[in-house]
Amino acid sequence: MPEQRICQYEPCSQPFMSKPNIKNPRFCSSLCRGRSRREAQRKEPQTLVCENQECRREFTQKFHIAAQRFCSLECQSYTWRKSHKEELSSYNREWLAANPEKQVAQKAGNKKWRELHKNEIKVMNKAYRDAAGEALKAKKRAYYYSNRDKILAKLSAENAARAAEESIELLLICKNEECSKEFSVMTRSGKTLRRFCSKACTHKAWKKENIEHLSQYWSVYGVSYHAANRERDNARHSAYNAANREKLKQLHAANYAANIEEEREKRRDYYKNNPEVAKASASRRRARKAGAPINDLTDDQWKEILVAFKNRCVYCPDNCWRCRQHKHDLTQDHIIPLSKGGSHTKTNVVPACGSCNRKKHAGPPLKPVQPLLFTIA
Repeated sequence: MPEQRICQYEPCSQPFMSKPNIKNPRFCSSLCRGRSRREAQRKEPQTLVCENQECRREFTQKFHIAAQRFCSLECQSYTWRKSHKEELSSYNREWLAANPEKQVAQKAGNKKWRELHKNEIKVMNKAYRDAAGEALKAKKRAYYYSNRDKILAKLSAENAARAAEESIELLLICKNEECSKEFSVMTRSGKTLRRFCSKACTHKAWKKENIEHLSQYWSVYGVSYHAANRERDNARHSAYNAANREKLKQLHAANYAANIEEEREKRRDYYKNNPEVAKASASRRRARKAGAPINDLTDDQWKEILVAFKNRCVYCPDNCWRCRQHKHDLTQDHIIPLSKGGSHTKTNVVPACGSCNRKKHAGPPLKPVQPLLFTIA
């Protein structure tokens, strides 16, 4: 019905009767409406703050909206839904009760959509938990303390019902092929039986069933994780190796014996591609067989010794042209030979060319030398 209203254009402010075909009229005529819009456009734009409490960002007012309260339609819609939450819930419940077949179709559609977008949902949920982790913890904590009696009563009822059920003991066989031992389990009617005797067997079986997925996962994630946590991983592996040295030796020996040809071929290829590592490994093995009391010379220490002696043989004369042009293939010479109880360590090793090393053999040094006593490596 027509209502009497006041024109919103301030210079006019005349009363007028609203027309039934116009919803919520603000001006008495199109002339006042046009004048009001032109005056608003001549004003400088105002910077307002969005009234959505979860947004609260600044925005510039649009001229054709007189009392703008939100920065976007999304914020306006979100605030309205939040303030009318109970009304919307009751309306949805009534509508679903009146249309049960549409409710079933809606649930099926939602389930199908979640299955199609499973990975996207996981990523979105993880991002949300990372961004709002503390807020979620605080919310759960507040809910627990406000409903503590209710939660504890529910848990007590569930435990009492579980205890009242009749339990039977069954003897099962572990489904892990590498184990296959018998184990007993207490179960109740209707409960799913265990397949494995322990968590270790469960983990091994799962890894065996999902080996392709794990290889893809670690090829992408494992490299970046190890690069970001290299020191922590190395410390953890070192501690584990030190605590399980004998066990690891037995495992490596068993694996080598079971795949001896493959292991030998792999080692040959590795030494062929890394000749310096092969030489260092041969030197350590020779020292170990000779019964050296100390056998701790590393590749980095040997490189530092070469740099300290300027990549020259310590026994060659100063005018040796091969040393000046670095033509020698330098070897590790032990000042006290390994055959006479010398150690394979930085304070007993100097660089020598093959000719001088063979000439010295197991005798004393060809001339007095001062080994490198301190290294950074």
